[in-house]
Amino acid sequence: MTANFVLYCFWAIENAKRSGFSIPFLFINATYLLFVYEKVFFFPKLSQGNENSGGVFPKWNRIFYPAFLVFNSLCFGYTGYLQLRESYPNLSSHFMLFGAVLFSLWILLSRKKSEFFSASERVIFETIHLYLLLGFTFAALLDFSEGSWLTFSWIAFAGAISLLSSNSENVQIRTLSQGFWIAALFKLYFFNSMDDVNRLFLFNERFALYLLASVFLSGTYYIQKNKNFSKFDRGFIFMGIFTLILGTLSDVYHTVHNEHYRNLGYSYVLAFYASLFLFTGFKYSFKSLRIAGALVSMILVGKLYFYDIWTMSKIVRIIAGFTLGLGFILISVYYQKFKEKLANYQNSSGFLLLLFVLFGSFVVSPFSPLEAETINTKGYRYYKEIKIPKISRKGVAEEDNVFYGKIKLDEDIVRHSGINDRRIVHNGRAIPFISRNTFANSNDAGEVGVKLLFEEKNEDDNNRIYVLKLPKVPVKAQYSSILVQGLGEYEVNGKIYLGKNPQDDWRLDSEFKVYNYSGGYASNQIRFEAQRNETYVRIETDSDVSLTFLKATYKPIIERAEFKRVLERTDLEFGFNADTRSSVFYFRNPMRIPIHRAFLFVKEKKFERKVNVFFKNSSKEFELLGDGIIFNKSNGSSDTNLVFSKPISSELKLEIFDGDDDPLALEKMEIFTLQEEIVFPLHLETDQEVQDLKIFYGNPYAQPVEFDFEKTFSESVFQNEALIQEERENENFGYSMGEPPVSTWIIRIFFFLGLTILAFLTYRVFRFKVSVET
Repeated sequence: MTANFVLYCFWAIENAKRSGFSIPFLFINATYLLFVYEKVFFFPKLSQGNENSGGVFPKWNRIFYPAFLVFNSLCFGYTGYLQLRESYPNLSSHFMLFGAVLFSLWILLSRKKSEFFSASERVIFETIHLYLLLGFTFAALLDFSEGSWLTFSWIAFAGAISLLSSNSENVQIRTLSQGFWIAALFKLYFFNSMDDVNRLFLFNERFALYLLASVFLSGTYYIQKNKNFSKFDRGFIFMGIFTLILGTLSDVYHTVHNEHYRNLGYSYVLAFYASLFLFTGFKYSFKSLRIAGALVSMILVGKLYFYDIWTMSKIVRIIAGFTLGLGFILISVYYQKFKEKLANYQNSSGFLLLLFVLFGSFVVSPFSPLEAETINTKGYRYYKEIKIPKISRKGVAEEDNVFYGKIKLDEDIVRHSGINDRRIVHNGRAIPFISRNTFANSNDAGEVGVKLLFEEKNEDDNNRIYVLKLPKVPVKAQYSSILVQGLGEYEVNGKIYLGKNPQDDWRLDSEFKVYNYSGGYASNQIRFEAQRNETYVRIETDSDVSLTFLKATYKPIIERAEFKRVLERTDLEFGFNADTRSSVFYFRNPMRIPIHRAFLFVKEKKFERKVNVFFKNSSKEFELLGDGIIFNKSNGSSDTNLVFSKPISSELKLEIFDGDDDPLALEKMEIFTLQEEIVFPLHLETDQEVQDLKIFYGNPYAQPVEFDFEKTFSESVFQNEALIQEERENENFGYSMGEPPVSTWIIRIFFFLGLTILAFLTYRVFRFKVSVET
C-alpha cells in the first residue's frame, strides 16, 4: 500500500490533470481496501494458519500494525482527495465524508467479527478508526463550509462529539472533544467576521452561534455531572455561561451605534445575567450558577465604579460613592447568610478551558459552488440573434479557413448579464470568444491656422520665444501637433508649454527637435498633447533661426463608452462599523457586472469624508481596492465620483468614515460599466452566410469560460462587424439538474445526507462502550 501511494504521487505529478477520473479513483479505493482489510473482512480464510507468520508487518504486531493502519488510511484520504480535487473539485469534501462513513462501518463490522480480535486488539482497532472517523469528518466540514457556516459546523461537530462521548463515558474522546471546542470557540470569538449590515438585537445569526455553543457546552456539563464527574468538567458550564454573556455583549456592540447607549447596554446585560444566575443558583442549589452570578456581579460593580463613575457628573459620583459603601454592607450580610453555599468555589478549575481557548488556532477553507462543465442554453434567460453580412474572403484565415466576427454589447446585454454568463452559440455548439473594452471615436479631426501673439529674440544667447493662440476645436477633439517652417538648412531644439490663458502658469508638455537637412531630410512637426481648453502655446528654442508656424492639427478624443445603472436604496444593504465609526454600504452584484466607477448621491449639502472601496476576492473575503475623498463644499465644488483602479465584478463594499459626525444619508448610487465587444471565430465550409448564430446571457450561476486564446485567435486576421437583433426571452428557459443552482443544492443535499448517515453510524459506535478483557 505504501508503494502504491508513492507510485500514485509520482504519476499524479505528470498526469493528474490529463488523465481520466474513473481508473485512478478505482485504483485508490481498491488498493486501500484489499491491502488493509482483506484478511479481516474480505478473505478471512487466508489469515487462518499464518497468524504468526514472519511477515514484515504481522497481523497484530502491536507496534507496526497500528502505525501501518494509520499511515495507509491517511494516504488513502490524501490521494482520493487529490484525485477528486483535480477532476471534480466540488465533490472533494464528499470523499472525506465517505472515508468517515467507511471507518464507522469498519468499527461496527469488527464487533460482529469478534473471533478475529482479542479484547485489547479490538480496542486498538476501534480507537484508531474512531480517531480517523473524527478527523475525516472535521476535514470534510472544513472543506465544505465557509464563513459563518464554517463556524456553525465546528460548533455542531464539537458539541455532538462532547455529548456522545459524555453519554458513553468515553474519556479519551471527551478529552479530544475539548480540542475541537478550543478551535470552535476561538473561531467564534475572534474570526467569525460578518458583513456590517444592520441586524435585529438577539435575532440574528451572530448571536444564534453563541447561543448554540452555550447550549452544547451546558448540555455536556449536565450529562457529565450525573456520571463520572471531575473538577475539570466544570469548565464546560463556565465556558457555556461565558459564551452566552460574550455573545450578548457582542450583539450590543454591533447593534448599538451610540457609544453612551452602548456602554449603558453593557451594564444592563451584566446586571440581567448576574440577577438571573444568582436567583437560579440559589433557588435550585446550582453551585456553578451561584459562582457565575457572583463573578458577573463583581465585574458589573467594578465597571460601574472604576469606569462609568469617571464619566458621570459630580453629584452622581457622590451618590455612587454612598451606594458603594451601602453595597459592601449588603454583600457582607449576604455572605454571612449563604457562606456555606459559596464555600469551596475556589476548587473549580473551569476557567482553565477559557485560558486555553485564548491561545488556540484554526484553519479555514473556502467552499465553491458546483462548476458547470458543459454549455446548456436552457439556463440562460435571454438571447439575441447575430446577423453577419456576406463573408468576404479577406476576412478568412487561409491556413485554417476561419472567419472572425465582432459584435458590440448593447445596453440590454450589459443590463441583464455579467462577465461570466455570456455564450456565443453557432448551430447549437458553443464557440470560444474574447471580450475587450471598446472606445468611442469621433470624426472630429482637421487642421486650423495659428495666430502668433508674441516673438522675442535674446541677443545674448540667440534664443527665441514664441507665444501662439490656437482657435477652439470641437468638444470631442484635442490638439496634437503644430507644423513649422524655417529658412534654409537648420536644426532647432526647444520646449513647448501649454496654458488656458497667457496669465496662468504654463504647463511643460514636452521637448522637441525640428530640422531641415540637405538631401531632403526634414522634420517640421512639433507634437504635443493638449488638455481641454488649453489654447495658448509657448515655445522656447535654443537657436536664432526664425520659425514660421503654418498650422495646427487636431485629432478626435478616444473615450471609453460606458453604460449607467441606477441603484436605489432597496438595492443596497446598510450597516455600521463600530470599530472605525464608519457607515458601510454593500452592493451584492448578483449578475457580476464589471463596475469601473460609481457616483454617490448624498442628501447632505456640505461634507468631506474619506471613503474606502472593497471588493470580494477569490477567497470570498473583502479586500481593499483603494480609497478616496468625497466632498460637497459651500463654494459649489463637489466630487462624489469614485473611479476604481480596475473593474469590480464581485461584491462591492463602500466604507465612509464618519468620525464623530452623523452618518451621511446615501439616497442612491449610479454605477457605470464599460462597453465591451466580443470577437469570435467561425470555421467556414462554404461561402454562404452564417446562420443560427446567437448570444445567450442572463444566468447568474454561470462560471467563467476558459479558452486557449493563443490557439484560437489570430490578431492579423480582419474582423467583420456583426449586428445583434432585439432581445428575446429564452423559450426553453429552466435550470437543469447538472448545472447550478439545482446541482449546487443536489451536492449539498448529498453532503447532508452523508452527514445524517455518519451521525447514525457514529451514534451506533458510541452506543456501546468497548471494554478491555484482562
